[in-house]
Amino acid sequence: MKKVLDKNFWFKYKEVKTERFEIFSIFLVFSLLLTLTAIPYDVLFVFKGLRVGEKIGKNITAQRDYYAIDMEAFEKRKARVLRGAPLVIDLDSESLNKELEKLSEGFEKLRKWSQSFDYTRFAVNPEKSAEGYEIFSKLLDIKGNVFDAFLTFWAAGFSPSVKSEIEEMVISVLEKGYIGTGVERDRKIVKRTIPEYTEIYTDETAFINGKDELKIFVSALVDKKGSDFLKKNTKSIVNFIANFVEPNCKVNVAETDKRQHEILSRIAPNYIVIKKGEIVARKGEILQQTVADKLRIIKEEELKKISPLRLVTLFIVFVSLSWIFYMVASASVKKFANDKKSITLIVMTILFSLIFVRLFMLTGTYISFDYNFYPLIMVFFFPYALSGMILRLFFNTETAIISVFFMTILMGINFPEHYYLLIFVFSSAFLGLHFISYLYTRGDLIKSGGKTGLANAVIMLIILALVTDKETISMSDRIFLVTGVFFSGFLSSVLLIVLTPFIEYVFKYTTNITLFELSNLDNPLLKELLLKAPGTYNHSILIGTLAEAAARAIKVNPLLARVSAYYHDIGKIKKPEFFIENQMEGYNKHEELTPYMSVLVVLSHVKDGIELAKQHKLGQPIIDAIAQHHGTRLVTYFYAKALKLDPSAKEENFRYLGPKPKTREVALIMMADAVEAACRVLDDPSPSRIKNLVKKIIQDIFLDGQLDECELTLKDLNLVVESFTRTLLGIYHHRVDYPEIKSGKENVNNKKPL
Repeated sequence: MKKVLDKNFWFKYKEVKTERFEIFSIFLVFSLLLTLTAIPYDVLFVFKGLRVGEKIGKNITAQRDYYAIDMEAFEKRKARVLRGAPLVIDLDSESLNKELEKLSEGFEKLRKWSQSFDYTRFAVNPEKSAEGYEIFSKLLDIKGNVFDAFLTFWAAGFSPSVKSEIEEMVISVLEKGYIGTGVERDRKIVKRTIPEYTEIYTDETAFINGKDELKIFVSALVDKKGSDFLKKNTKSIVNFIANFVEPNCKVNVAETDKRQHEILSRIAPNYIVIKKGEIVARKGEILQQTVADKLRIIKEEELKKISPLRLVTLFIVFVSLSWIFYMVASASVKKFANDKKSITLIVMTILFSLIFVRLFMLTGTYISFDYNFYPLIMVFFFPYALSGMILRLFFNTETAIISVFFMTILMGINFPEHYYLLIFVFSSAFLGLHFISYLYTRGDLIKSGGKTGLANAVIMLIILALVTDKETISMSDRIFLVTGVFFSGFLSSVLLIVLTPFIEYVFKYTTNITLFELSNLDNPLLKELLLKAPGTYNHSILIGTLAEAAARAIKVNPLLARVSAYYHDIGKIKKPEFFIENQMEGYNKHEELTPYMSVLVVLSHVKDGIELAKQHKLGQPIIDAIAQHHGTRLVTYFYAKALKLDPSAKEENFRYLGPKPKTREVALIMMADAVEAACRVLDDPSPSRIKNLVKKIIQDIFLDGQLDECELTLKDLNLVVESFTRTLLGIYHHRVDYPEIKSGKENVNNKKPL
């Protein structure tokens, strides 16, 4: 037994898990398509190919307020300011002494070396020359090739006079300031002496800017102040100083950046303000730069909505919200339709609503460009009540309300700037589902559309009162809006009539409209029931009357209860003579059968009824009513008969196969069926006897556990008792006989009942 239970548990767990995975997959596809509706397609098409100097083909109107920084102009302005911001260049005043000290010590040692190795004698010796050049380069920290300068100084014996002239040139270079790498031309410069930190404002001409300028500067000094010896050896002297002197100036990047940031912080950004409804570009005009800047700002702001990061984030948000909607509604709302088929229809209804909103918005934008009216007028012409009507027509009120809330949240995410649109969508969809709650005929559907249209017009007047910018929406546009939303209510009804058969066919639903058609007593199946089983037909009509009245009393669907009652016994068409209500001649065929055979015949009418219902496509609610209207009740008459023949007869062999009623409507049919049959055999159908009989039968059904799987409460059962009693009293009321009247030649015996 335990193994069987474990197996059933894991089977159900796996089934639930599979269904949830399929529902999650539906939400993934739904969220992906929903993300695509968030893309501002109107902007992508409107601003395509517009260039400065070209003729504008359409009026272009701002769909919302834009207050944005013109980043392109702002960056250009910052670049201009930065070009005027000074570079901070630090001049190391202590480097001069270091260079002179190095030069003096080096020449002194080299002078002593040259005294030991006379130039005229050893210059021709490559080894001694290389040795001397190595000492020369090391002492003076030479970076490049200055061999010619070495030979020149060696020939002069590294004399103090030559050293003095070189020192003067080094002093001139370092006092002016030598920058190793070039700086920008035409740039202001702050020359800062370190470590004193004294500053002067100058330009790049106050420095020797790079090695090439250094050579030019030294060459000019030699020509101007140099001795004949230096002038004779200008090239080698210039080359020596260029490779000896270390730069004593460098750009202080940190200080320069700091000062640039201080300047930038005082620059106000360039803002472009565009008001909703403003005609940014006019048809026929030449596109100017100022107008192009505005169009660029609008496009940049709208294109932010389709950045990969935003789209991925939206997708994750939509998936999360959808799953939260499903899980919370399933756990918190008992009547929420959480099966795969229902979820598919819900998300399709919401998705198509959002897709058409985007299409209407795109259409309105293009039309407004040519005819200069408020762009969002077209958006309000969409029949938003249709979504609420569809959800309520195919589902219960709780499911419809939660779904409309969910749709409004998603629309708020997709169109955050249009808060008044959300107010209208929310109100219109809710009114649509409310007015269609009591739909029994197609005429009621048209009336619902009219009521919704009137309510839409009132809501639009309230929304227009909230819009303070009267220049944006002209009076003619306001009248057009109110008129449009009024007719959108009617359009919702018309579209519902058109779409209902298609949705019923695809999703296998049965709506009140279909039920109303099935309630026609001229239906071929009911006609066949009347001809072949007239007693069952009359019984079914009475059950329909009882069930409908009780359904109204406990506020469930009376049309479903009545129509289900009409067809609950159609299975008796196949063997009508085996049921007492059709035995007109008083002959009972069950007298020829054993109780076991009789009960098989009686039970078979349920199976036969299901087959006929499927064959005639009566819809799942009717099929469920046929299957469940007897539940697992005991066929008492034949069970008692079997007990007389065999006291060991098993009760389960004489019970219907079920299942038990799952809905309150089917439970009403079960109780009405039993009550109506019992009342037929009452000798004296007085009010008290009828009420007591109704109470007893309903109590027996309740105690038998037949109502365990539906949602009937004790309060509902009391209302059902009152309703059944009231209806049965109207059927089985007392009648009086008219007295016998005698006149002349004939007696008139008029005993017609009242």
